[in-house]
Amino acid sequence: MAEELNAALMQRAERGTPRGAASVLEEARRRADSDQASRPIWRGGPAIAVAAALLVLVVGAGILIALRLLVPDATPTATVPDSSTTIATTTTLGPIDAGAADRVVEVATAPDGSLWAATQVGVVRWDLETGSPTVFSEADGLGGREVGGIAVSDDGAVWAAGRSWLARHDGKWNTVKDDVDLPETFGDLAVGPDGAVWVAAGSDELIRVDSDGATTHRVPEAWRLAEPWTFSIAVDAAGTVWASTNQNGVLAFDGEWRHFGTENDLPSDVVGNVAVAPDGSVWIGGDGLYGDPDGDVPAGGVLRYRDGVWTVFTTTDGLLANHGQVTVDPTGAVWVVHDDLPEEIAAALDVEQIGGISRFDGIAWQLHPDVGGRRAGTVSADGTLWLPSDEGIVGYDGTRITRLVVGPDRVPPLAPIGNVLRLDPAEELGPVRVSTAIGEIDFTTWVVPEGGDLPWWLGETDHGVLGVFYPEMDLRWSSDGTTWTRVPLSMEPSGWAAYDDELIVFGGYGPVRRTWDGAGWAEGDPVTAPRLDRGAIGPKGAVATRGGLVYVWDGARFIEASRPPDPSLHPEASASCGSPGWSGEGIMANLGPMVATNDGFLVLAARNEADWYKDPVCQPLVWFSPDGDSWTVASEQSPFGERAFVLDMAVVGSRIVAVGGLSGEEQLDPPDEAALWVSDDGLEWQRADLDADVLWQVAGGTRGWVAIGHHRRGTVALDGDMWFSADGLVWDGPYERPPGWGGSAGMGGVAMLDDRIIGVGEQWYVMPSDSAPAGVVVGVFVD
Repeated sequence: MAEELNAALMQRAERGTPRGAASVLEEARRRADSDQASRPIWRGGPAIAVAAALLVLVVGAGILIALRLLVPDATPTATVPDSSTTIATTTTLGPIDAGAADRVVEVATAPDGSLWAATQVGVVRWDLETGSPTVFSEADGLGGREVGGIAVSDDGAVWAAGRSWLARHDGKWNTVKDDVDLPETFGDLAVGPDGAVWVAAGSDELIRVDSDGATTHRVPEAWRLAEPWTFSIAVDAAGTVWASTNQNGVLAFDGEWRHFGTENDLPSDVVGNVAVAPDGSVWIGGDGLYGDPDGDVPAGGVLRYRDGVWTVFTTTDGLLANHGQVTVDPTGAVWVVHDDLPEEIAAALDVEQIGGISRFDGIAWQLHPDVGGRRAGTVSADGTLWLPSDEGIVGYDGTRITRLVVGPDRVPPLAPIGNVLRLDPAEELGPVRVSTAIGEIDFTTWVVPEGGDLPWWLGETDHGVLGVFYPEMDLRWSSDGTTWTRVPLSMEPSGWAAYDDELIVFGGYGPVRRTWDGAGWAEGDPVTAPRLDRGAIGPKGAVATRGGLVYVWDGARFIEASRPPDPSLHPEASASCGSPGWSGEGIMANLGPMVATNDGFLVLAARNEADWYKDPVCQPLVWFSPDGDSWTVASEQSPFGERAFVLDMAVVGSRIVAVGGLSGEEQLDPPDEAALWVSDDGLEWQRADLDADVLWQVAGGTRGWVAIGHHRRGTVALDGDMWFSADGLVWDGPYERPPGWGGSAGMGGVAMLDDRIIGVGEQWYVMPSDSAPAGVVVGVFVD
């Protein structure tokens, strides 16, 4: 298809007279139809692959440096470990059918032999004897959907924590509320020998919770970090809390704070996680990148603190790598999980650099170089090491790898409490009437109730608008912008697409389908697909993208397009191409904004490192497909011109509008001016004049178009503004956005329905001091 349309465009150029976009598209469609027996059909597909996203904490890659043992108490084996110390695995894991509950953050074992996992969508309890999981969610008493940490006390009580909540399970879940004021930013939790639970959160808070309530201890100013101040804490037998940091070495708290850093012979102030052994020794994961700038102290290594002495173990002593996360089992053996291996060691052992495990029994290190892993885990009574991963829990008993997978469709539905969110008008503000090129509009600011989630980005459907509400990342639907109903999901959406009665939500491990039932978006047929970031649905079917890949719906599942956009055709974006705060320089092929038209699909693509939801697509080429499977580039040069970046694109009928701007001459310069382009076929684009400094988003409907962005007033401030157009070519504005719809630094979002415009903004809190925080601005057409 790409070759055919390129050939057609070349013939058009050689003749010297325009052939007409319609004939070019018709020829492309005809040739595509001859290649394929049938087009993909969106409706009538199966299954829901429910999923969640999770921020995964990883350790930095190790650099093999000659290291010395600071206080030796183990005999070095060799600079490069002898392969005779290697225990090879015997099981190779094949493809798995993972679900949302298999994106595991942390694991812990209980005295009854069960295995507990913190995941993005709840807590999972595994019965290791039967291999059966139980999934707990908000409906079971958890304080939130995302679980950031899990810990088990000696009496079998299980503690779980997330953003601003802590829950305890001793037969059932109970959220701890009284006398516990947890920050939103969660770091880690651990249980002490007395049964008290310790929570590290915020930039400086270490909170102890027991039957008497909660006590907060502040980290001293000199050791505070960005939130959270630590990602790993552990409590030793004496009740001392140990914490590792990624900038300030190791901290210990026993009523008084102590600090250990390079001045205490640590090889670096950048360390990994922390674990406590039965003999009272403290183990700290190592980082292989940093050392003493004077060269007196070697970089990296795994650390042990015992009897007031720090010992550093490195590759010289038998470790596979000088970095890794540590786990201590009940026997006192130490497992170090390396996320990758130094090139020299991997070559010497004839294994890949994907990672491995080093196990220390107190005398020597045993090496397992072909066992992949990324994070510390836990060890069950039978000696199996269980590691969290993004595809279930990985078990390793020294010779065999197994995996525990919950699978799709096992996550309970969200708790119905708070399913409908009703906003209140900010009456003290009053409506703001604006007379625009598309009619008179009364804008009213609506307030999210105290403690409620706040709205963020929006999108239109045939049945109202959809919006993500932060921080829980709920997807909610509204017909009027004032009452929002939660769409049943168990994952954080990265994007969605809607057409007619069909909705597909992207994110997690795979897309989820929802169908309009007359009153809301109910569960639809399942979808079989890999993880996808966003897509488009229209009269010609459905397509989706991830990074530089395109997937097309074939009637039963999403599969890779047979003729996707060719990244080799994209020139590398210039260093100056970027929007405020971001650089578009890079070499990675990226697919940006995509729309479905009556003729097929359009997607903008460029060679840069842009994230589609915030970063620009710089000097993009335009790719067209009549069916989503066969893609053709419209021209070899970007129709938007040099230094152009595009942030958003919308379509109404056959008209397409793209918004963005032109960057400054130098890298990271702010944009010189905003820019807006219009096309009726995706091949030829006309730039429209608009008095703006940068444009963030555009929306269209039966009334016309609305764009939002910023316009400079004076020499400093950039104010949030809006523009209107009846045809997309001639624009009216700027008009200052009403209170609550973003501010001088807030991007904002916008959607247009037949009778109203709905806006949300990053700075919804920028309001008069005597008013409540605003959530949504609704503009109703007066006529």
